[in-house]
Amino acid sequence: MRALAIALLATACMPSFDSVSDIRDLRVLAVQAEPPEAQFDQNGAQDVTVRALVVDPFPRSAAQVNGRLCASTDSRRCETGPRQELPSLVGPAGGEFSWVVRVPRAVLDFALGNDTLRGLGGIRVMLSLDVNDGDPHGVLFASKDLLYSPAGGTPNHNPLMTGLHLTRDTSDRRCRSASARPSGCGRFWRRTRSRSTTPPICAATRCTCASSSPTRSSPSRGRSSIATAPTSRSAASRPPRA
Repeated sequence: MRALAIALLATACMPSFDSVSDIRDLRVLAVQAEPPEAQFDQNGAQDVTVRALVVDPFPRSAAQVNGRLCASTDSRRCETGPRQELPSLVGPAGGEFSWVVRVPRAVLDFALGNDTLRGLGGIRVMLSLDVNDGDPHGVLFASKDLLYSPAGGTPNHNPLMTGLHLTRDTSDRRCRSASARPSGCGRFWRRTRSRSTTPPICAATRCTCASSSPTRSSPSRGRSSIATAPTSRSAASRPPRA
């Protein structure tokens, strides 16, 4: 009985937190800057496109997003120093909100003056934004540091996804080679499998162009014309039959 009471007490004290992947209210999922490292010189700073992904599974009204630029603060809000207000954006919660920003020189100089490293590794200017769509939890705040470096260096770039490869049950069903079937090889195109866990390997034949049709020598009379990548076992590596 005592053990049961202790177990119930321990269970009651365990907090229940939602997973970060569960979206139940207004959220700012991501804020991206392009380019991620802008450059500046005596004439001014490079334009930066900022995109904010705002979602709400139960929106009460259209989302209003307000943004401003200033030097970084501990509160992540523009409370002190010079700042630049950005145009308010209104749209459905579940889409992208974007600005093309050009940081004023006064904000850039103030951010440099407040930087203890004096701009080592770049000057950081903060974009502070707030979102409201009638969510009962109130206004949502988010921020993003924009990085500026002196012109002349090699700036950083955002990664670019050029393709997507899907697998089934953690197993790759496709050939690792993306080369096309050689012309004239016809039925001598081979697909070999290894006993290892690596994906199948595409292997092509060496075709004889002198004859009217592709030919290959018999394994019992000479060397096979099948050319494969090294595998633990393939049809080309079997010993001749007696």
